[in-house]
Amino acid sequence: MVIPRAMHKIVLVPFMSLVFAFFNSAPAFGATHPATVGQSPDSIAMQLHYPPKEKAAKTQGAVKFYCEVSPQGKPGHISIINGKGDARFGTAVLYALNHGRFAPATVDGKPTGVMVGGTVLFLMTNNKPTIAIALATAESDKIAGMSNYMQPQMLDSDALFRRKIYAIRDKYTFRMGLHPGAVVLVHVDAEGKVVSKKIVSESPENGGRGRVLLDVVAEESFIPAQSNGQAVAGDFELAVDFEHILNPDEGARTGTLIPNDGR
Repeated sequence: MVIPRAMHKIVLVPFMSLVFAFFNSAPAFGATHPATVGQSPDSIAMQLHYPPKEKAAKTQGAVKFYCEVSPQGKPGHISIINGKGDARFGTAVLYALNHGRFAPATVDGKPTGVMVGGTVLFLMTNNKPTIAIALATAESDKIAGMSNYMQPQMLDSDALFRRKIYAIRDKYTFRMGLHPGAVVLVHVDAEGKVVSKKIVSESPENGGRGRVLLDVVAEESFIPAQSNGQAVAGDFELAVDFEHILNPDEGARTGTLIPNDGR
């Protein structure tokens, strides 16, 4: 059950709001404009709720999410990471992403797909439940400080990104292990160009999958980060679950029809 809006406060970072009164919108960077959390009735912000048990216990939590935002603003290929004991917070975020929308990114005035990351903070402020949404995952100081900051967004679709992974994965020999995956961090300058990249974590360690991701992201284009309405350098974090990753060009369901790939 979604808690009525009057019963909790939602703060959008960098779109600050008080009881759903919005004050700011993201600027365009040249010919590009990032995907944002808007104020429409179908916004993901309007679908969020503070889990009742956690609210009653005044429990706080944080949930990271990664997803594709389609040219229509619909989230897809969603993955979430929540801390131990934060399962209901994770469920609340997953519900919002499955039922809400973003304001889509644009390039030259045309809606386009991007891959984004964000963090939802469930907080008790003066004993009142508050939900803060930051479109950032990598720079924890900016998230915790609720600064007017948004991390870079990658100009690609999840399916096409997976196609690129499958195109080069045979270059490397993968180590076997439980729950294979990798997280990489990309530093992007104020013009949206990749400056540096590194593997943050990998399972199994030195398993080869992080190197694949580094090769792919090195060729990607980005909408740069923004701080207080200005394009700035920033970090883009990408987590890929190789245990469940699927080739978009295989299987009867999708074939090579990337736009129809729902996995």
